[in-house]
Amino acid sequence: MIDTPTLPEAAVWVVLGLAVVTQFLRWRLSWVLFGLAIASALVTSRLTGLGLVSIAPGFALAFLLSPHAPEQLRVSSRPTTGAVVQILIVAWSAALMLHVLPGFNNLLLLDRVQSGPASLPYTLYLNLDKPMIFFAMMIAFPGMLTIERSRYAAGKRGAVLAGLGVGEWALLVALFLLVMGIALLSGFIRPELSLPGWIWIFAFNNLLFTCVAEETLFRGYLQNLFARRAGTAVAVVAAGCLFGVAHSLGGWTYVLLSSIAGVLYGLAYCFSGRLLVAVVVHFLLNLTHLVFFTYPVVAP
Repeated sequence: MIDTPTLPEAAVWVVLGLAVVTQFLRWRLSWVLFGLAIASALVTSRLTGLGLVSIAPGFALAFLLSPHAPEQLRVSSRPTTGAVVQILIVAWSAALMLHVLPGFNNLLLLDRVQSGPASLPYTLYLNLDKPMIFFAMMIAFPGMLTIERSRYAAGKRGAVLAGLGVGEWALLVALFLLVMGIALLSGFIRPELSLPGWIWIFAFNNLLFTCVAEETLFRGYLQNLFARRAGTAVAVVAAGCLFGVAHSLGGWTYVLLSSIAGVLYGLAYCFSGRLLVAVVVHFLLNLTHLVFFTYPVVAP
């Protein structure tokens, strides 16, 4: 069943989606749109006062980590305090990912729909809590959207993807195919071509809210953090494995698939120097799964 939201409710996520897009364009308008999305969520009761209390600590922690914070408040020059603040903001982000913070009335849009006859019924909410991670991290680490490719790709320059070497392209494609291949061989999915009428809802939510939030946390934040301390290779694998563990509710096969996919997204970020590329690769894999295979898994 597809639940049609009221116009005020739909406006919450349309405005929030525009805020996400304009953030990647580095427009200050993004923060105006973000404020309007929060205000409209309060008016429609999709966000309550308790929800504001839930997100406030994360944004306060993000401000303490921000390069724009006043020197007397900034914790980056105090290693111990900075480490504690970073642990707390990761814990806050994890709570949002798991939807355990109170005060959010996320919007149910798809209720036990099937992409095809062999697919397990699928439910989709438009989540207001998960996107908060993206905006908090943009305050804390605005530089994560664009990193120096030379840090990962030995001084290569050029267009974002045109500058990739044959080997880099081959590795990305191979990992993409490996994820789908293991999923097929394990029986996790099976071929099933489908273009459900709700694919546009899936694309809107998955690209702007799910993929953006997850790539921000796992690649933009954690991978960069690990890279500064242990080097690029360790960072890509470590962030990828943590991404897999975050999907442990789906079982061990899902953990393995998500870990390999996490490495794929991490390499896309490294090779291109753009978080947006990791987001798009993540979305393309999810969309390929939906269109060409049983989604989310084979029905029993």
